[in-house]
Amino acid sequence: MLNILYILFVLIMTVTTPFCETTGISYISLLIPFIFFGKREYILSFILYASIIFYRVPPGIPIMPLLIIGYAISLIVNERIQRLGYEVNVKKLSLFILSIAFLTYSCYSSITGSYDSLFKTIVFIALLYYATYDKNCDIKLLQRLLVFASVCGLIFWAFKISLMPDISMEGRRSISMLHNPNVVARGASLMIIIVFFARQFWDSTLPKILLDICIICGFLTIFFTGSRMGIMATIITMILCMYWGSSNKESRFIKIAFVGIILLVLGNIALNLLNIDIGRYVTGFTSEIIEGDARLASSQVLWTHAISQHPIKGVGLGGDNSLYFLEYVPDADNLIIDILTQLGIIGLCTIVILLIKSLKAIKANIKNRRIQFKHLVLPLGILISQICFSLTETVFDELTLWYALAITYIYINSILYGASRIYRCS
Repeated sequence: MLNILYILFVLIMTVTTPFCETTGISYISLLIPFIFFGKREYILSFILYASIIFYRVPPGIPIMPLLIIGYAISLIVNERIQRLGYEVNVKKLSLFILSIAFLTYSCYSSITGSYDSLFKTIVFIALLYYATYDKNCDIKLLQRLLVFASVCGLIFWAFKISLMPDISMEGRRSISMLHNPNVVARGASLMIIIVFFARQFWDSTLPKILLDICIICGFLTIFFTGSRMGIMATIITMILCMYWGSSNKESRFIKIAFVGIILLVLGNIALNLLNIDIGRYVTGFTSEIIEGDARLASSQVLWTHAISQHPIKGVGLGGDNSLYFLEYVPDADNLIIDILTQLGIIGLCTIVILLIKSLKAIKANIKNRRIQFKHLVLPLGILISQICFSLTETVFDELTLWYALAITYIYINSILYGASRIYRCS
């Protein structure tokens, strides 16, 4: 029964995404945490899929906080409150409380006094905190759910953006006027990674020909959006994971060169045939009249007027504080600049430590003879792709990087506590 409801919800969310703000049909998604109460694998899948397709729309639906709260409750229910209580790590809890206190103080002492990003950022961190306690997640089921959702998303997005596109940003296509083309590319890239590794390591979950078609649909979607980082992040992730996963060292470079060249050639042909301008040249967008690439110009403004003046703790969490300096956008779409601007050196060091610890945890477990590379290739792929994307995005409005960190610890904990069979081997 749950599988049927899951399929129904995924299809409804997928089809109504381009116009959910005007129809209100996707309000049905608010029922998800309650219908799948206690089933963490379903909730985890919906958390990722909703973050991909909803992004910041519709603005009035608190779907992401509800899903994450639902996951936390389902974890407590599954692990039993008494057992979880005994296993609470004082160090983790202290760091979690300290981070909330720092974020709250950052908003209180910010230039604009805005609390616009506080709640959702705390919720994102809460997802990561609770994920470190998740030791019995059914990884096999979670992967199947993620693949099904990704297949639906890639096929529908390719259809929508090819035949009925919404044009924005110098002719670049999107699935709706509410979705920035770069955001669509980010979601397509993430779904491609999930399907790609299913194609590589799964035996009969879905016909392989269907997965191949979905990967092509995903790249088609990214090409139409004209996203430079969408293409680069996807290719970099696939190449790195193929390199690390290859047992034959002599064949590594051949595989990498072949796949990399083919993808780059196809991307170049597509961008030229579609005549998509992927430049980001702006001029006169602030009172200072600065010309150049939008991200570089924004970074220059924030570095000069915000970071250099408030290097330790930043000007305060929230896009309103960055907007105070930029005057036209709420952030610089640059991981390092945005963190330094809003949370200063303290925030940047914290994020960097989280990323390094996650990558080290994956590396340490890969060296474990009991754990094969393929057991951790999916969280590794998701993490690498989101690190690439975050270099040209922010981490305070999008959930995907936080989800990548959380899923890394869920995988590692579940494997260490007995989830040895993850992929269906041939």
